[in-house]
Amino acid sequence: MGHLQTAIAHKHNEQFFYHQLAIVNQQLGDREAVIENLIRARRYARGSEKARFSGKLKTLEEFAVLNR
Repeated sequence: MGHLQTAIAHKHNEQFFYHQLAIVNQQLGDREAVIENLIRARRYARGSEKARFSGKLKTLEEFAVLNR
């Protein structure tokens, strides 16, 4: 639960909050929630951070295709 507490503490920084929440959902095994939260993080991100979240989402998409 450390990541969840970190996420709550950083709610004012939306992109960081949603990134931490994605980590929590990954640990819980909820892939759909991971993707939703990374999309939200990307929405609030700026500059290179936006590209970073896009890269994470692309990697998840590629991984899903390989595991079908």
